[in-house]
Amino acid sequence: MVKAGTRVTRRLSRPMATACWTLVVVVAAVSAAFRGTSAQVSLPTGQNIAPAYEGWEQNPDGSFNLVFGYFNRNWEEAIDLAIKKLKPLAGSPGLAILASPLASNEDLMSSLAFAKDVLGASSVYVGGRPSGAEDHYLMTSDKNPNRKGLEWIASGLGLAVKSFQELQSAIAGGTVKALYAVGTEIPADPLAFAEQLKAIEWIVAQACNEGPMASHVDVVLPASTHLEDEGSFVNLDGIIQRFRSAYPPREQSQPHWKWAEALSRAAGTADVRTSARQVFRALCGRVEALASFPWDQAAPASRAGPGINPLPTAADGRPPGYREFGVPRVRGI
Repeated sequence: MVKAGTRVTRRLSRPMATACWTLVVVVAAVSAAFRGTSAQVSLPTGQNIAPAYEGWEQNPDGSFNLVFGYFNRNWEEAIDLAIKKLKPLAGSPGLAILASPLASNEDLMSSLAFAKDVLGASSVYVGGRPSGAEDHYLMTSDKNPNRKGLEWIASGLGLAVKSFQELQSAIAGGTVKALYAVGTEIPADPLAFAEQLKAIEWIVAQACNEGPMASHVDVVLPASTHLEDEGSFVNLDGIIQRFRSAYPPREQSQPHWKWAEALSRAAGTADVRTSARQVFRALCGRVEALASFPWDQAAPASRAGPGINPLPTAADGRPPGYREFGVPRVRGI
């Protein structure tokens, strides 16, 4: 399936010798496609689609995964198309909102405010990682860092919180016609849910990584994670914790809040925020539990101290910059 609006990632497993030859072919194709132009140019419309080599990974059996695909730099078209398809269903039960508790407070405030104020949503389904192992000390079964924050924000915005299982039932019952997803992490079998998604007419998702769900999405807006922006979480004890960015976002990936603001702008909203700080200051008043939080004062130090300092890393252990989505993509163009 050819998709536009982004680089379409494909993973192929080959022995090293074959992988090297394939790499030469792909690099040559990229060079030919960009001859006479700058590969770094990215404009909202009017750009070409070209092959793009992503990199490689070694598998335990000694083979290698080559990652490459098609690169479409017409990112603004994805935003306009998303609004064009979602707005007609605004305020209807046919439009479902799915939010991940891996997203920060700022991501969720902006995205759910867009869902509430622009799309007329009255409820939000909660996705996220499935429960895992726990102990009697520090490890809890909930592997999502911001479930409490999602609940607070949804309540403050007047959105009813519904379980992921309720979303599955709504899809199976034929109620859901379109889906707006803030994150594609789900607490269920991803392949089985991907099959369910075939019943939905239109899906717009802000996603960090490729996966079974993302492969069925019509418009993918590449989202960065908390590693690549600043913001805050609320832990299970209700303690609000601030964090700073450790690495810059990859290519055109950006925080969930920034995609939500772009969608709001495309829908005609005049009051658009340009930083996580602005998002928090503008929307925390709608969430009582967050209203008095000293966002600026609570931030960790922005500079390393003298001596040996640990390198920034992700809470889930992934290496810095691990992202499979770099630019928006639209299916079927």
